[in-house]
Amino acid sequence: FGGKSGDQYLDSVYEYQPDQDRWVAQTPLEAKVAYAGAAVVGNRIFIIGGYDGKQSLSTTLAYHPARDTNNENPWEKFAALPAGRYAFAVCTLSNVIYLAGGIDNNGTAATPQTLQYLPQSDQWTIYDNPAKALGAHGVMLPLEGFLHFLGGANGQQLLTLHQSYQALFFNAIPLIQKDH
Repeated sequence: FGGKSGDQYLDSVYEYQPDQDRWVAQTPLEAKVAYAGAAVVGNRIFIIGGYDGKQSLSTTLAYHPARDTNNENPWEKFAALPAGRYAFAVCTLSNVIYLAGGIDNNGTAATPQTLQYLPQSDQWTIYDNPAKALGAHGVMLPLEGFLHFLGGANGQQLLTLHQSYQALFFNAIPLIQKDH
């Protein structure tokens, strides 16, 4: 989804077909973008934020692969990020998209707030503030109800951090059985 080749920003979309070991061009993005995030919820791939060569973007788009196969418009617009951001970490846990770190429109590290996107209500909200500032180009992975943010960079300095956030909380509800 998009990207950058030399000085050129791209709007291309490719699908990998493992059975034939080939890449196939699909319906392009509506604008050229690099450093966007991608997360899967259900049968949609959300393409979030990014940079177009001039400014950070706040767009949230969903790509529907099945629509592209049926010659329909595969793109759908959703609620924008609270502010433009790119080069962030993103992942999905229990059909919620989480976004952390990145770079803002001023070219500096984005606000340290972790955001969550609820596709069911089409809303971005602040999720949590990390213990340490997160940089750009990090990785976020979900594991057993936690989000793990790894690495990244702050300017030219590489970060060796590993922070985790508890994203899901489980409550035990006692089961009371009555004999009849």
